[in-house]
Amino acid sequence: MTNTAPPQRYLIQPVPFEGKYQTDARDTLDLPSLTQAKVWNGANDPALPGNLITYTIAVNNIGKEVASDVVITDTPDSLGEFVVGSVVASADGTVVLGNNPGDTSIEVEFQSLAVSAR
Repeated sequence: MTNTAPPQRYLIQPVPFEGKYQTDARDTLDLPSLTQAKVWNGANDPALPGNLITYTIAVNNIGKEVASDVVITDTPDSLGEFVVGSVVASADGTVVLGNNPGDTSIEVEFQSLAVSAR
């Protein structure tokens, strides 16, 4: 049997869009937020030549999420003499620079700082 039907052409017309939609999407991004404070302590205020001065750098996570791979760096003032080997970190920190001969700056790394961690 031979197909003898002529080809038909169909044109599909778009249907006008009559519906109205309103969308409202919101998202909250919880991020870490770090603060840093550097304070000094010494025998005299102001410090006198020859005085030993101890610096403390405090880092706090006041954000809403854990901070990862935190690196704290500091370069002591050139007017003083940096005491190599005097850098101490909290239990969660690792001293990378500051305790080896020839170090002239400080670097302490933290794998993470929890929310409200100091």
